[in-house]
Amino acid sequence: LNDVSKEYISRLSASNVYNQLLAWAEDYDTEFAEILKSNEQYAIDVLSIERDTPKPRKDIYKWSMVREYYNYMFDNFENIEHDFSQITSIDNALLCKILQTYIVLFESDLDKTDWFERVKKLAENNNFCVDNKLYKQDPSKYNGNVASLCNIIRYAFTGKTNTPDLFSICCVLGKDELYRRLDIIKSKLNV
Repeated sequence: LNDVSKEYISRLSASNVYNQLLAWAEDYDTEFAEILKSNEQYAIDVLSIERDTPKPRKDIYKWSMVREYYNYMFDNFENIEHDFSQITSIDNALLCKILQTYIVLFESDLDKTDWFERVKKLAENNNFCVDNKLYKQDPSKYNGNVASLCNIIRYAFTGKTNTPDLFSICCVLGKDELYRRLDIIKSKLNV
């Protein structure tokens, strides 16, 4: 039954998901309902991530899952715990430098290909290997590969290592919110 529900929800438009989710939340999670109503377009943009694609994500099979699944988009980012030592060995100063540079390079009007080229350049400039064959030969020579850099960025701005498309998330959050989140991270890391 959960698989049927996942399939059904994945095929709904973001607006339809929003309307059904809001109706559920008004009955079962009034705090979340208020969050959804406070910025309807933002909520629809969040729910649009990876929805209108040939293979939409199928992570949600009941409305009660949405708030936890997208907690990094709707709840107070200040309450999200980070333990960067679980995903990287780079020091906090380099971590914050990379995140700062990422935000500077990020532009929501780029297409994904141009965005990824910028991420690869960021990787290269910070000793992350952009060639996986080279990386596999001697990973100790590098801070990681491009995938690990993307995982660091994803984890920093969401608190999760598995999310929908990172570029889309950053587009919905916007540059100002990314800077705000970086300030929170810096204060937690005492950088």
